[in-house]
Amino acid sequence: PALVALGQTLLAMPDVQIDELNWEISTENGDQQAINDAQGLALDLAPQGPQYAYFHVTELSGHLSQFGGDFRTAIARIDQLADELRAVAGVTLVEVTEYPLDVSSESRVSGSATTSAAGADAAFRLKFVLGIEHGDQKS
Repeated sequence: PALVALGQTLLAMPDVQIDELNWEISTENGDQQAINDAQGLALDLAPQGPQYAYFHVTELSGHLSQFGGDFRTAIARIDQLADELRAVAGVTLVEVTEYPLDVSSESRVSGSATTSAAGADAAFRLKFVLGIEHGDQKS
């Protein structure tokens, strides 16, 4: 189901090219930090949403085939892919782990007014997790 969800999402985004894909089945939803944070809470909360038998954890790397050097547009396009995956029923986590340009507050950004970014690569990495409900044994 995870690869079907990815394929259906990519049908509407032909400029997004997948270079590498890693997929596994897990009994955990892939967001261990959130699980650890939730276990640290003193509140006794009932589980929210469907209970899943297992999870398809997919990590992929790719690039934008029509990248003209506009990093702002590239980042927006990658965020759009992440949003489309979040809208898929059963997706419990979507995380862009690497953008074409490191925009974190810890990084330095530099450039030149005389060189073009058109030859640069708009590569990205993304992880998403799809929960599989009890009784849904399709893989």
